[in-house]
Amino acid sequence: MVYRSGGGWFSRVREVKAVQDASFTLRRGRTLGVVGESGSGKTSLGRLLIKLLDSDSGQIL
Repeated sequence: MVYRSGGGWFSRVREVKAVQDASFTLRRGRTLGVVGESGSGKTSLGRLLIKLLDSDSGQIL
């Protein structure tokens, strides 16, 4: 997931990459905890999983 901001008259486009190389398998009846520093993409991952956001690449099965 890549977030882009800026790109105005006096600023460059800034890209922030979140949720890179995430891979896991979650079996029925199991719980997954996601831990990471602020800005690492935890919330974005959750939003991608429940399809509130569209991914830039990769796949969710």
